Amino acid sequence: MGRLWAGITLLLFLAPLLVYAQPEDDLPPPVPSGDYEINFFLIDSATGSQIRNGTVELLVEGEGGQRDISTLHMRNGALRTMIDKGRWKIRADVNVPATPGKDLAGYKEIEVKGDGNFTMSLLHVGSASVLVKSREGANVAGADVTLSCVGVEGGVVLGLNSAGGLQAGDGGQILINYFPAGSCVISARQDDEIGSVNAEIGEGQFESITVELGGTVKKNGIGLEWIAFVAALLVLVAIAYFVIGKKSADGKEEKNGEVVQDAAPEKTEEKKTEADEDFELGKIAVNEKMRGVLRTLGEREKKIVKLLVKNGGAMKQSKIYNTLLIPKTSLVRALRSLERKNIVKLEPFGKSNSVTLTDWFVK
Repeated sequence: MGRLWAGITLLLFLAPLLVYAQPEDDLPPPVPSGDYEINFFLIDSATGSQIRNGTVELLVEGEGGQRDISTLHMRNGALRTMIDKGRWKIRADVNVPATPGKDLAGYKEIEVKGDGNFTMSLLHVGSASVLVKSREGANVAGADVTLSCVGVEGGVVLGLNSAGGLQAGDGGQILINYFPAGSCVISARQDDEIGSVNAEIGEGQFESITVELGGTVKKNGIGLEWIAFVAALLVLVAIAYFVIGKKSADGKEEKNGEVVQDAAPEKTEEKKTEADEDFELGKIAVNEKMRGVLRTLGEREKKIVKLLVKNGGAMKQSKIYNTLLIPKTSLVRALRSLERKNIVKLEPFGKSNSVTLTDWFVK
Protein backbone atom coordinates (compact mmCIF):
# COMPACT_ATOMS: atom_id res chain seq x y z
CA MET A 1 0.00 0.00 0.00
CA GLY A 2 2.89 2.32 0.81
CA ARG A 3 4.40 1.72 -2.64
CA LEU A 4 1.10 2.64 -4.30
CA TRP A 5 0.92 5.98 -2.51
CA ALA A 6 4.57 6.62 -3.33
CA GLY A 7 3.86 5.96 -7.02
CA ILE A 8 0.87 8.29 -7.05
CA THR A 9 2.88 11.02 -5.32
CA LEU A 10 5.69 10.68 -7.90
CA LEU A 11 3.19 10.86 -10.81
CA LEU A 12 1.58 14.03 -9.43
CA PHE A 13 5.03 15.58 -9.07
CA LEU A 14 6.09 14.78 -12.66
CA ALA A 15 2.77 15.70 -14.40
CA PRO A 16 3.48 19.48 -14.60
CA LEU A 17 6.91 18.76 -16.01
CA LEU A 18 5.45 16.53 -18.74
CA VAL A 19 2.94 19.20 -19.76
CA TYR A 20 5.63 21.87 -19.79
CA ALA A 21 7.84 19.68 -21.98
CA GLN A 22 5.11 19.18 -24.62
CA PRO A 23 6.48 20.09 -28.11
CA GLU A 24 5.33 23.48 -29.39
CA ASP A 25 3.97 21.96 -32.61
CA ASP A 26 1.52 19.83 -30.61
CA LEU A 27 0.03 22.79 -28.77
CA PRO A 28 -3.35 24.12 -30.03
CA PRO A 29 -3.26 27.36 -32.07
CA PRO A 30 -3.56 30.56 -30.02
CA VAL A 31 -7.04 31.95 -29.57
CA PRO A 32 -7.32 35.57 -30.85
CA SER A 33 -7.53 37.97 -27.95
CA GLY A 34 -9.11 41.39 -27.88
CA ASP A 35 -11.69 43.56 -26.20
CA TYR A 36 -14.53 43.26 -28.72
CA GLU A 37 -16.38 40.35 -30.30
CA ILE A 38 -16.37 40.58 -34.09
CA ASN A 39 -18.40 38.32 -36.41
CA PHE A 40 -17.46 37.91 -40.06
CA PHE A 41 -20.06 36.64 -42.54
CA LEU A 42 -18.30 35.22 -45.59
CA ILE A 43 -19.88 35.47 -49.06
CA ASP A 44 -18.92 33.44 -52.14
CA SER A 45 -18.27 36.14 -54.77
CA ALA A 46 -19.10 33.76 -57.65
CA THR A 47 -22.55 32.71 -56.43
CA GLY A 48 -23.46 35.45 -53.96
CA SER A 49 -24.35 32.79 -51.37
CA GLN A 50 -23.19 32.76 -47.77
CA ILE A 51 -20.47 30.32 -46.74
CA ARG A 52 -21.84 28.67 -43.60
CA ASN A 53 -19.34 25.95 -42.74
CA GLY A 54 -15.62 25.31 -42.93
CA THR A 55 -12.25 26.03 -41.39
CA VAL A 56 -10.77 29.46 -42.09
CA GLU A 57 -7.29 30.86 -41.52
CA LEU A 58 -7.73 34.45 -40.35
CA LEU A 59 -4.96 37.05 -40.50
CA VAL A 60 -5.49 40.23 -38.46
CA GLU A 61 -2.90 42.97 -39.02
CA GLY A 62 -2.88 46.36 -37.31
CA GLU A 63 -1.46 49.72 -38.35
CA GLY A 64 1.38 49.32 -35.86
CA GLY A 65 2.52 46.09 -37.48
CA GLN A 66 0.97 43.75 -34.91
CA ARG A 67 -0.18 40.49 -36.49
CA ASP A 68 -2.28 37.55 -35.37
CA ILE A 69 -2.88 34.42 -37.45
CA SER A 70 -5.38 31.88 -36.20
CA THR A 71 -7.36 28.94 -37.53
CA LEU A 72 -11.07 29.27 -36.76
CA HIS A 73 -14.16 27.15 -37.37
CA MET A 74 -17.33 28.76 -38.65
CA ARG A 75 -20.38 28.36 -36.43
CA ASN A 76 -23.93 29.07 -37.60
CA GLY A 77 -22.59 30.85 -40.66
CA ALA A 78 -20.37 33.25 -38.69
CA LEU A 79 -16.64 33.45 -38.11
CA ARG A 80 -16.26 34.76 -34.55
CA THR A 81 -13.09 36.33 -33.12
CA MET A 82 -11.96 38.95 -30.60
CA ILE A 83 -10.24 42.16 -31.79
CA ASP A 84 -9.08 45.33 -30.06
CA LYS A 85 -10.26 48.82 -30.96
CA GLY A 86 -8.58 50.36 -34.01
CA ARG A 87 -8.09 49.95 -37.76
CA TRP A 88 -7.28 46.47 -39.00
CA LYS A 89 -6.51 44.65 -42.25
CA ILE A 90 -8.26 41.30 -42.40
CA ARG A 91 -7.49 38.35 -44.67
CA ALA A 92 -9.62 35.21 -44.66
CA ASP A 93 -8.26 32.09 -46.34
CA VAL A 94 -10.13 28.84 -47.07
CA ASN A 95 -7.79 26.11 -48.28
CA VAL A 96 -8.87 22.67 -49.49
CA PRO A 97 -6.01 20.21 -48.77
CA ALA A 98 -6.81 18.15 -51.87
CA THR A 99 -5.82 21.00 -54.25
CA PRO A 100 -2.25 22.28 -54.82
CA GLY A 101 -3.11 25.99 -54.60
CA LYS A 102 -5.32 28.24 -52.52
CA ASP A 103 -9.10 28.00 -53.03
CA LEU A 104 -11.02 30.95 -51.53
CA ALA A 105 -9.66 34.17 -50.06
CA GLY A 106 -10.91 37.61 -49.11
CA TYR A 107 -9.45 40.92 -47.93
CA LYS A 108 -11.11 43.75 -46.05
CA GLU A 109 -10.03 46.80 -44.05
CA ILE A 110 -12.19 47.51 -41.01
CA GLU A 111 -12.38 49.90 -38.07
CA VAL A 112 -13.37 48.36 -34.74
CA LYS A 113 -15.12 50.65 -32.27
CA GLY A 114 -16.99 47.96 -30.35
CA ASP A 115 -18.73 44.64 -30.87
CA GLY A 116 -19.77 44.36 -34.50
CA ASN A 117 -20.52 42.36 -37.63
CA PHE A 118 -18.78 42.57 -41.00
CA THR A 119 -19.41 40.98 -44.38
CA MET A 120 -16.45 39.82 -46.46
CA SER A 121 -16.58 38.64 -50.08
CA LEU A 122 -14.28 35.71 -50.87
CA LEU A 123 -12.72 35.33 -54.32
CA HIS A 124 -12.08 32.00 -56.00
CA VAL A 125 -8.30 31.86 -56.26
CA GLY A 126 -5.37 29.70 -57.28
CA SER A 127 -1.63 30.19 -56.83
CA ALA A 128 1.22 30.92 -59.22
CA SER A 129 4.99 31.15 -59.34
CA VAL A 130 5.98 34.03 -61.63
CA LEU A 131 9.49 34.18 -63.14
CA VAL A 132 10.66 37.47 -64.71
CA LYS A 133 13.24 37.14 -67.50
CA SER A 134 15.08 39.61 -69.69
CA ARG A 135 14.91 39.37 -73.49
CA GLU A 136 18.33 37.65 -73.32
CA GLY A 137 16.86 34.96 -71.05
CA ALA A 138 18.47 36.05 -67.76
CA ASN A 139 16.42 36.09 -64.54
CA VAL A 140 15.56 39.65 -63.46
CA ALA A 141 15.73 40.32 -59.71
CA GLY A 142 13.72 43.12 -58.10
CA ALA A 143 11.24 43.61 -60.95
CA ASP A 144 7.89 45.15 -59.97
CA VAL A 145 4.98 42.82 -60.74
CA THR A 146 1.30 43.78 -61.07
CA LEU A 147 -1.91 41.83 -61.70
CA SER A 148 -4.88 43.19 -63.62
CA CYS A 149 -7.91 40.88 -63.49
CA VAL A 150 -11.40 41.44 -64.91
CA GLY A 151 -13.88 42.30 -62.17
CA VAL A 152 -11.29 42.36 -59.35
CA GLU A 153 -10.05 45.57 -57.74
CA GLY A 154 -6.29 45.95 -57.69
CA GLY A 155 -6.38 46.88 -54.01
CA VAL A 156 -7.91 43.51 -53.13
CA VAL A 157 -5.16 41.63 -55.01
CA LEU A 158 -2.47 43.66 -53.24
CA GLY A 159 -4.16 43.27 -49.87
CA LEU A 160 -4.32 39.50 -50.25
CA ASN A 161 -0.69 39.12 -51.27
CA SER A 162 1.36 42.13 -50.15
CA ALA A 163 0.01 45.59 -49.43
CA GLY A 164 3.47 47.01 -50.10
CA GLY A 165 3.51 45.75 -53.68
CA LEU A 166 4.66 42.63 -55.52
CA GLN A 167 8.35 42.35 -56.36
CA ALA A 168 10.47 39.54 -57.81
CA GLY A 169 13.11 38.12 -55.48
CA ASP A 170 16.83 37.65 -56.03
CA GLY A 171 16.25 34.79 -58.45
CA GLY A 172 13.68 36.74 -60.46
CA GLN A 173 10.79 34.75 -58.98
CA ILE A 174 7.77 35.70 -56.89
CA LEU A 175 5.15 33.42 -55.38
CA ILE A 176 1.62 34.78 -55.70
CA ASN A 177 -0.39 32.77 -53.19
CA TYR A 178 -3.71 34.44 -54.00
CA PHE A 179 -4.17 34.65 -57.77
CA PRO A 180 -7.81 35.43 -58.79
CA ALA A 181 -9.20 32.49 -60.74
CA GLY A 182 -9.91 33.35 -64.36
CA SER A 183 -8.16 35.56 -66.87
CA CYS A 184 -5.57 38.09 -65.69
CA VAL A 185 -2.75 40.13 -67.22
CA ILE A 186 0.58 39.83 -65.40
CA SER A 187 2.88 42.80 -66.00
CA ALA A 188 6.48 43.25 -64.92
CA ARG A 189 8.78 46.27 -65.05
CA GLN A 190 12.45 46.80 -64.29
CA ASP A 191 13.82 50.30 -64.89
CA ASP A 192 12.85 51.15 -68.51
CA GLU A 193 11.94 47.60 -69.61
CA ILE A 194 8.42 46.22 -69.45
CA GLY A 195 6.65 43.00 -70.33
CA SER A 196 3.28 41.33 -69.85
CA VAL A 197 1.54 38.02 -70.44
CA ASN A 198 -2.05 36.78 -70.29
CA ALA A 199 -2.61 33.98 -67.79
CA GLU A 200 -5.58 31.91 -66.68
CA ILE A 201 -5.58 29.90 -63.48
CA GLY A 202 -8.30 27.63 -62.18
CA GLU A 203 -9.56 27.58 -58.61
CA GLY A 204 -7.21 25.68 -56.33
CA GLN A 205 -4.63 25.18 -59.09
CA PHE A 206 -0.93 26.09 -59.11
CA GLU A 207 0.79 27.33 -62.28
CA SER A 208 4.32 28.42 -63.23
CA ILE A 209 4.33 31.54 -65.42
CA THR A 210 7.18 33.39 -67.16
CA VAL A 211 7.07 37.09 -68.03
CA GLU A 212 9.68 38.32 -70.52
CA LEU A 213 10.73 41.96 -70.54
CA GLY A 214 10.62 42.84 -74.22
CA GLY A 215 9.33 46.40 -74.45
CA THR A 216 10.78 49.73 -73.39
CA VAL A 217 9.29 52.81 -71.78
CA LYS A 218 10.75 56.29 -71.44
CA LYS A 219 11.69 57.56 -67.99
CA ASN A 220 9.02 60.23 -68.14
CA GLY A 221 6.45 57.46 -68.55
CA ILE A 222 5.58 58.24 -72.21
CA GLY A 223 6.72 55.51 -74.59
CA LEU A 224 6.79 55.36 -78.37
CA GLU A 225 3.57 53.36 -78.35
CA TRP A 226 1.69 56.26 -76.73
CA ILE A 227 3.19 58.79 -79.13
CA ALA A 228 2.07 56.67 -82.09
CA PHE A 229 -1.41 56.28 -80.56
CA VAL A 230 -1.85 60.04 -80.04
CA ALA A 231 -0.61 60.78 -83.57
CA ALA A 232 -3.06 58.28 -85.07
CA LEU A 233 -5.88 59.76 -83.00
CA LEU A 234 -5.13 63.28 -84.27
CA VAL A 235 -5.17 62.01 -87.88
CA LEU A 236 -8.58 60.37 -87.33
CA VAL A 237 -9.98 63.57 -85.83
CA ALA A 238 -8.74 65.59 -88.82
CA ILE A 239 -10.31 63.12 -91.29
CA ALA A 240 -13.62 63.15 -89.39
CA TYR A 241 -13.66 66.97 -89.37
CA PHE A 242 -13.07 67.04 -93.14
CA VAL A 243 -15.78 64.46 -93.89
CA ILE A 244 -18.37 66.16 -91.68
CA GLY A 245 -17.59 69.55 -93.21
CA LYS A 246 -17.93 68.14 -96.73
CA LYS A 247 -21.29 66.54 -95.93
CA SER A 248 -22.55 69.82 -94.48
CA ALA A 249 -21.54 71.65 -97.68
CA ASP A 250 -23.12 68.99 -99.92
CA GLY A 251 -26.40 69.31 -98.05
CA LYS A 252 -26.86 72.96 -99.10
CA GLU A 253 -27.67 74.62 -102.43
CA GLU A 254 -27.93 78.18 -103.67
CA LYS A 255 -31.34 79.49 -104.70
CA ASN A 256 -32.16 83.10 -105.62
CA GLY A 257 -28.90 84.18 -104.11
CA GLU A 258 -29.66 82.45 -100.81
CA VAL A 259 -28.21 79.27 -99.41
CA VAL A 260 -30.96 76.88 -98.41
CA GLN A 261 -30.85 73.44 -96.87
CA ASP A 262 -31.98 70.43 -98.88
CA ALA A 263 -35.09 68.71 -97.67
CA ALA A 264 -34.29 66.13 -95.05
CA PRO A 265 -34.20 62.63 -96.55
CA GLU A 266 -36.77 60.16 -95.42
CA LYS A 267 -35.74 58.14 -92.40
CA THR A 268 -34.90 54.56 -93.23
CA GLU A 269 -34.21 51.70 -90.89
CA GLU A 270 -30.53 50.82 -91.09
CA LYS A 271 -28.71 48.08 -89.28
CA LYS A 272 -26.46 49.67 -86.67
CA THR A 273 -22.83 48.77 -86.78
CA GLU A 274 -20.75 48.19 -83.64
CA ALA A 275 -19.12 51.56 -84.22
CA ASP A 276 -22.57 53.23 -84.20
CA GLU A 277 -23.42 51.47 -80.93
CA ASP A 278 -20.17 52.58 -79.37
CA PHE A 279 -20.94 56.15 -80.46
CA GLU A 280 -24.20 55.93 -78.51
CA LEU A 281 -22.27 55.37 -75.28
CA GLY A 282 -22.31 59.12 -74.87
CA LYS A 283 -23.98 59.80 -71.51
CA ILE A 284 -20.97 58.35 -69.67
CA ALA A 285 -17.39 59.00 -70.80
CA VAL A 286 -16.10 55.69 -72.17
CA ASN A 287 -12.47 55.00 -71.28
CA GLU A 288 -10.09 52.35 -72.58
CA LYS A 289 -10.59 50.13 -69.54
CA MET A 290 -14.34 50.02 -70.17
CA ARG A 291 -13.80 49.10 -73.82
CA GLY A 292 -11.32 46.42 -72.80
CA VAL A 293 -13.77 44.92 -70.32
CA LEU A 294 -16.56 45.00 -72.93
CA ARG A 295 -14.44 42.90 -75.28
CA THR A 296 -14.33 40.12 -72.67
CA LEU A 297 -18.13 39.91 -72.25
CA GLY A 298 -20.70 37.75 -73.97
CA GLU A 299 -23.20 39.28 -76.41
CA ARG A 300 -26.06 39.60 -73.92
CA GLU A 301 -23.77 41.07 -71.27
CA LYS A 302 -22.47 43.60 -73.82
CA LYS A 303 -26.02 44.68 -74.72
CA ILE A 304 -26.91 45.18 -71.06
CA VAL A 305 -23.78 47.21 -70.29
CA LYS A 306 -24.15 49.39 -73.41
CA LEU A 307 -27.79 50.06 -72.57
CA LEU A 308 -26.87 51.05 -69.01
CA VAL A 309 -24.15 53.43 -70.22
CA LYS A 310 -26.56 54.95 -72.75
CA ASN A 311 -29.07 55.61 -69.93
CA GLY A 312 -26.64 57.19 -67.50
CA GLY A 313 -25.47 54.06 -65.68
CA ALA A 314 -28.65 52.97 -63.84
CA MET A 315 -31.94 51.32 -64.84
CA LYS A 316 -34.63 49.12 -63.39
CA GLN A 317 -34.31 45.46 -64.30
CA SER A 318 -37.84 45.46 -65.70
CA LYS A 319 -36.97 48.32 -68.09
CA ILE A 320 -33.90 46.42 -69.32
CA TYR A 321 -36.15 43.43 -69.98
CA ASN A 322 -38.71 45.52 -71.90
CA THR A 323 -35.99 47.23 -73.95
CA LEU A 324 -33.76 44.30 -74.90
CA LEU A 325 -36.48 41.58 -74.83
CA ILE A 326 -34.04 39.07 -73.35
CA PRO A 327 -35.84 36.09 -71.76
CA LYS A 328 -36.22 36.69 -68.03
CA THR A 329 -34.18 33.66 -66.97
CA SER A 330 -31.35 34.57 -69.35
CA LEU A 331 -31.47 38.20 -68.19
CA VAL A 332 -31.17 37.21 -64.53
CA ARG A 333 -28.26 34.90 -65.38
CA ALA A 334 -26.47 37.65 -67.32
CA LEU A 335 -27.00 40.23 -64.55
CA ARG A 336 -25.68 37.83 -61.91
CA SER A 337 -22.63 37.20 -64.08
CA LEU A 338 -22.00 40.95 -64.44
CA GLU A 339 -22.43 41.38 -60.68
CA ARG A 340 -19.82 38.68 -60.00
CA LYS A 341 -17.44 40.49 -62.34
CA ASN A 342 -17.96 43.72 -60.34
CA ILE A 343 -19.42 45.50 -63.38
CA VAL A 344 -22.95 46.08 -62.06
CA LYS A 345 -24.53 46.31 -58.61
CA LEU A 346 -28.01 44.85 -58.00
CA GLU A 347 -30.24 46.31 -55.28
CA PRO A 348 -33.89 45.51 -54.48
CA PHE A 349 -36.29 48.12 -55.89
CA GLY A 350 -39.95 47.34 -55.26
CA LYS A 351 -40.77 44.03 -56.95
CA SER A 352 -37.78 44.38 -59.26
CA ASN A 353 -34.10 45.27 -58.95
CA SER A 354 -32.17 48.46 -59.55
CA VAL A 355 -29.16 47.78 -61.82
CA THR A 356 -26.26 50.25 -61.50
CA LEU A 357 -22.81 50.29 -63.08
CA THR A 358 -20.10 50.06 -60.39
CA ASP A 359 -17.57 52.78 -59.68
CA TRP A 360 -14.80 50.32 -60.57
CA PHE A 361 -16.17 49.94 -64.10
CA VAL A 362 -16.90 53.57 -64.96
CA LYS A 363 -13.80 55.17 -63.38
